[in-house]
Amino acid sequence: MTAAFVAALFAASPAPAAAARWVRAESEHFILYSDGDEAVVRAYADKLERYDAMLRERHYIAKSGAAPRKLPVYLVADTAGLRKLIPGASEILRGIYIPTTDDIFAAAIRSRDEDNTLLHEYAHHFMYQNFPYAFPRWVVEGYAEYYAPTKIKGKAVDFGISNQGRVEELVYGKWNDWRQVLSGAEMKTGESVSMFYAQSWFLTHYFLSDEGRRAKFGAYLSAVGNGADPVAAIEPAIGAPVGDLERMMRSYLQSSGVGAFRFTSSFNPQPVVVTPMPASAGDMLLLGQRVKRGAAKDARAALLAEVRAAAARHPGDRLAEVTLARAEIEFGDLAVADAILARWTAALPDDVEIAQLSAMSRMAAGDKVEDSQQKAALYKEAQRHVARAFKVKADDHLTLYLYFRARAQERGFPSDNDVEALLAAQEMAPQLHNLRVEAAQMLTYRKNYDYALHLLAPLANDPHDASFAAWVREQMEDIREQKAKGANKEPK
Repeated sequence: MTAAFVAALFAASPAPAAAARWVRAESEHFILYSDGDEAVVRAYADKLERYDAMLRERHYIAKSGAAPRKLPVYLVADTAGLRKLIPGASEILRGIYIPTTDDIFAAAIRSRDEDNTLLHEYAHHFMYQNFPYAFPRWVVEGYAEYYAPTKIKGKAVDFGISNQGRVEELVYGKWNDWRQVLSGAEMKTGESVSMFYAQSWFLTHYFLSDEGRRAKFGAYLSAVGNGADPVAAIEPAIGAPVGDLERMMRSYLQSSGVGAFRFTSSFNPQPVVVTPMPASAGDMLLLGQRVKRGAAKDARAALLAEVRAAAARHPGDRLAEVTLARAEIEFGDLAVADAILARWTAALPDDVEIAQLSAMSRMAAGDKVEDSQQKAALYKEAQRHVARAFKVKADDHLTLYLYFRARAQERGFPSDNDVEALLAAQEMAPQLHNLRVEAAQMLTYRKNYDYALHLLAPLANDPHDASFAAWVREQMEDIREQKAKGANKEPK
């Protein structure tokens, strides 16, 4: 496929297929996309804002002020909708939180009934955004499970509610050894994984349901964050040997202590602004997010073909053509991507996404050539596109990260300014593991060992990837060895 074929691609297009109307609903901290009833998406926005307000007050974080980055949420009707984003998604999957370099977003099956999947996923986002520390694995999942059953009725927000499904697991199921739960040991069966979630939720509930225990919980988290063993550190938190923990938790299960708490405030969400999406949204919106997620090598050709076919149904449409450009950069023909981006740059010179993709395309082209001067020239072109994006929106993690990457061919890289740009990108998007790892590598290279260890610490107990967590711990041990051999350089 060549650049010359682009015109023919968009000229010879069948009529767009009929699709449900997509809308975009923007609130103070969220941007929701949905192909359903506008009233439902407004209700979701209101629910999420009230949930966010409760979490902020609960954690003593200011409730007002513009969000550093609004979280995009994609609402779909059913599993078939989720599979447009996640091919092969299980029938039991209700939602997912996806942090990628290009975007950080959530997706969920919408429902008029109480469905707390989205609240679980947002609890993860809230924790990663505001408290990027070295939490034990059980706390990461227990925290999300604790806040997920929250019920929101008007200004009343009830949290800490008993999760009946988890309670039944605890009553009738076989408990994991608490030492395994606390240490984050990998569970070998589906039953043990599910029980890990139940026990993590229950222990979190135990600590957060009482102010005295909550203070001890804070001391426990501080100790673990400073390197204490998560099993041994639990003993002062519970005031007993770890061997007594099961007896204590079974006693708590039989008590009337598994209750709920009500949060009320004068919080009034800002109006939700709803705008219609272009007709191409039904074909392109979730497909574009799927491209951002990436694809395995053996799935890339099929994904590219799907994007090309979908884009061909919407000639002259910005969403369709820019999504195609992204797919061509990732999996296809850079000449095609460049032709599309050049046309849209002329039409929309202040479009940040188009500028970012143009920079990505130039660096991808540079990575394909062997001549160092030619590669440096292509990276220099990328810098000009990054500067255009930065001029429009300076506080964007991807723009800052692309700036760092585009500087890689410059003499003296990485400069202090280059590292500061990477660190700023990481601070804006603390959920992104790759930015943390890259920033830690730069800091280690510059002998700022303590800061590097600080950035890696939250990844050392990754609850979803045991092999990655083990790799991070190895890197941290290597950094400690380097620190022992040389002085630590304090951050400026």
